[in-house]
Amino acid sequence: MKTAHAAIVLFVLMALMIAVTWQMWLNPAVDSGREMNTPLRILNGEILYSQIHYMHGPIAPYINAGLYALFGRHLNTLYWAGIFGSLLLVLSIFSLGRRFMPPYPAMLSATAVMLLCVFKESGNTIFPYGYAALYGTLFGTLTLILLVRYLHTNKSGHLIAAGILSGLAFCCKAEFALAVLASLAAVIISAPRGQRLQVIRLLLPGFIIVPILVGVLLFAKIPLESFFIDTYVFPGSMPDEVVSFYEKKLGFDNPGRTFREFINALAFLFGCAGLFSLVSLRLAGNSMETRSEESGNTRHLRRIRWVTGISWGLILIHLLAFGTHWDLNPFRALPVLLLGIICYRTVVLYRRQGDPVFNRILLVVAVYALMVLARIITRVPAGGGYGSGLLPVPLVLFFYMAVTDLSLFRVPSSVKKFRRYAVSIFLTIALSATMGIIAARYRGNPHYTVSTPRGDFSVLPAIGLPVDRTLEYIALHSNPGEYILALPEGSSLNFLADRPAPLRKEILTPGLLDRREELDAIRILLEKNVRFIFLFNRPTSEFDAKIFGRDYYRTLMEWIESNYEVDAVFGDGATAESQIGDAPFFIKCYKRKESGENVQTFPS
Repeated sequence: MKTAHAAIVLFVLMALMIAVTWQMWLNPAVDSGREMNTPLRILNGEILYSQIHYMHGPIAPYINAGLYALFGRHLNTLYWAGIFGSLLLVLSIFSLGRRFMPPYPAMLSATAVMLLCVFKESGNTIFPYGYAALYGTLFGTLTLILLVRYLHTNKSGHLIAAGILSGLAFCCKAEFALAVLASLAAVIISAPRGQRLQVIRLLLPGFIIVPILVGVLLFAKIPLESFFIDTYVFPGSMPDEVVSFYEKKLGFDNPGRTFREFINALAFLFGCAGLFSLVSLRLAGNSMETRSEESGNTRHLRRIRWVTGISWGLILIHLLAFGTHWDLNPFRALPVLLLGIICYRTVVLYRRQGDPVFNRILLVVAVYALMVLARIITRVPAGGGYGSGLLPVPLVLFFYMAVTDLSLFRVPSSVKKFRRYAVSIFLTIALSATMGIIAARYRGNPHYTVSTPRGDFSVLPAIGLPVDRTLEYIALHSNPGEYILALPEGSSLNFLADRPAPLRKEILTPGLLDRREELDAIRILLEKNVRFIFLFNRPTSEFDAKIFGRDYYRTLMEWIESNYEVDAVFGDGATAESQIGDAPFFIKCYKRKESGENVQTFPS
């Protein structure tokens, strides 16, 4: 397959998946409100980290605010930002893979990124949980491409541009700052001694100057302390609930299961590698036993058989004892595989074996891939919300290793071709099945389209109907420009209904407010004369605190229930007595009591 043909296939697949998933990319009850509303508030004159709480670097909301200014304050603006950013990411991954793989496996790796990161239903990059993740991984991947091109050409312009893009990645999210810094260090350390100073002189200015310029523009308007508080820069500043959330993502809440998943991932990969090696030998009609008289490979063949049998045996034991479920996710083993690449390439560079340019390329890419996984390194997901921005580059190396002749599974040269074909066919079938499953999940359930002046989106009717009815209620009972509050993550209502949000924080998930901040929130609601508060049936179990007002923010909820009354409930079968976590999704509308109805102005 030619490179141009592979690129055309990626364009076609991307267009097909966009058509299949059209406008099904956001969930109005989780995260999306922040991504809609924060750029709008910036455009309306509010200041990030001062009047608007934001947990990540400043680049993404300011990019989207600029897009709003150019193309309109509309969901379509965000959709197309996500589409073009995702397409560029897929093509960048393909371009990066082509530096050390033939066109077909490079295309497969880009297809995997498209399916598992761009379109996976549990979290996509068209409308991501955070545009900072999309832009950060895009800037990081482009940085890698420029670094790789420099290693090929030694052109200083590539290093300068890589430094600038790495600075932009630094200003998106912390994980990309760590990854690009590590990859820059790998380029510098692996360079010949006489070139290291020149590489530093060309690389570091962009990485340093871009964040400084952004900081100067930003901190001229806000105190530095506000940024540090919002982004949890200082050790120990992160709330316990948020720490618990990240511990779950790392698998620390159940170390035994996490370890079993890791062992299963390794067993699955070793089992597949051994199986493909043995099958290829059979298909090639090539007996290693016969060749062993000349090559001494009898022990090696026996080792392949033992490793293959033990690997599948471990999986069978786990299946019978625990049940596998998602435990067979092979990406759980990525940290070990990436560390193996780093160690091997470091050794061959030190010994001056093989092509030094090729070895440096793989070293730099592997260092970036390992460091970008730091946030999820002990429990790497198969894409989705918390993997979509972190997995693209590691996936390229995963596919590279799949088609590489690893020493543990070495086969005669005449057999390698058969194994590469077998692996490529298997990966093609697996990705085709994945695409069918993802498409069926999007299209298999009925969807309800919510149409608003600020854009349309399609969700399950159980969610879409309550949101639609709530927007109708807001249009009938409130005035343009009037503040409304939607809890805990419902500020999509503010954007879609064109009603400003009263609080600094768009999201009120567990840990973001202490008691003093709850009292401040109540004071602001009084000052801004907020008449309507909307409570979403959004359980937040991932933070170990499930119900708003019962497990967290009790002071705020007690004040709301004392000063407001339930005026409407939107949701099939839901009533005023329905509780967060009950089966039907609902949105409760709390309307402020009229004066004289025993209104409590402030909690004691």
